[in-house]
Amino acid sequence: MCLYFLDLLQYEHFRREIVNLQCCKFIDDQAILLWQHYTRRRTKLLNIGNGSVNQSDQAASQNGAPNGMGQKVT
Repeated sequence: MCLYFLDLLQYEHFRREIVNLQCCKFIDDQAILLWQHYTRRRTKLLNIGNGSVNQSDQAASQNGAPNGMGQKVT
């Protein structure tokens, strides 16, 4: 991700926009959300790969919700 932003800094338009606090905050929030999703997804895949199922997944499957929150994780 850092390399991507370094590449974007080569463009005048991006440099002009990144000084805008709202734009900078949006990019920061999106990066955090990406890492949170990546961490949850990776943990879930590792648990499945090890053959273990955690209690929240068992409760969710009994309630009919794919991940215990009513949202399907893809």
